[in-house]
Amino acid sequence: MIKGIKLAIVVSLIFAIIGIVFGGLGNGFTMRTVILYGVMGAFLGAVGAPEIEPKYFRYPTIWQVFFSIVGCSLFAFSMHAPLEGYVAAVLIGGFLGFTAHYWVKHVSFP
Repeated sequence: MIKGIKLAIVVSLIFAIIGIVFGGLGNGFTMRTVILYGVMGAFLGAVGAPEIEPKYFRYPTIWQVFFSIVGCSLFAFSMHAPLEGYVAAVLIGGFLGFTAHYWVKHVSFP
């Protein structure tokens, strides 16, 4: 499990940096875009980490569902969503995390 956490941290940092660089190039390097693209990249990396090395994660689906829900909830927070937005974030995040095994290999980031 420790190897999985280390891998997730490394992948998350790489994706956060890529998100900041390319998001900033496309939308400007304001504090809001740097934070938003950095967090989005970090959570995409955390969701995708079990697909890179599945044997490092004991329960990869639970890992992916958790980080998808947290990522979607942070996105709802950044958009100043009402309560319904958070409910949608949890539902969408749960679905994305549960199906991550199928779609994450098709993500081309950035």
